[in-house]
Amino acid sequence: MKRLLIPSMLGAAAMLAFAVAGHAQPGVLAGAIAKGEVGEQADGYVGIAKSVSPAVKAEVEALNIKRRAAYTDQAAKHGVTLKEWAATVGCQTLRRVGQGEAYLLPDGVWRTKGASPIALPAVCG
Repeated sequence: MKRLLIPSMLGAAAMLAFAVAGHAQPGVLAGAIAKGEVGEQADGYVGIAKSVSPAVKAEVEALNIKRRAAYTDQAAKHGVTLKEWAATVGCQTLRRVGQGEAYLLPDGVWRTKGASPIALPAVCG
């Protein structure tokens, strides 16, 4: 299976995207992440794992808009597709999911992170 991007391509750009997307979100989104209602997805975006309030849903949508803008910019700079860049950053964000937080792999099943590392998709390398 094809590996998405080499880690060196990520560098500061991926960290910028992660900062836009990071877990240190204020307010309702941080609470939803801590409760496992919202989580990281392998595609590089945040998703809704459980039923959430309209305020949380709006925060998720706003964050994903910011992520898409950052990913679009970086994908163009690196000569890759938006989907490739987003998935590569998704591999990085999955590595940072905290214990008790929700995450979604390409198989479509929401899981909660335990003490063990997440079994990342093969494309993450």
